[in-house]
Amino acid sequence: MNDLINRSTKDTTLWYADPAKSDSLILSMPLYILTSQHTFSGAEDFSYGMQIAKELR
Repeated sequence: MNDLINRSTKDTTLWYADPAKSDSLILSMPLYILTSQHTFSGAEDFSYGMQIAKELR
């Protein structure tokens, strides 16, 4: 879901999840991800990834 770029070495590391491993995951209720101005980049990145995953479905 993400590309991490090391600016000094110009190397790119790709990070992704294998959708085939999530076939058995079924949510029986809505999932809410709460963010705010105090939310750090990890939560923001997770929220963005979930939005993209929903669009790709």
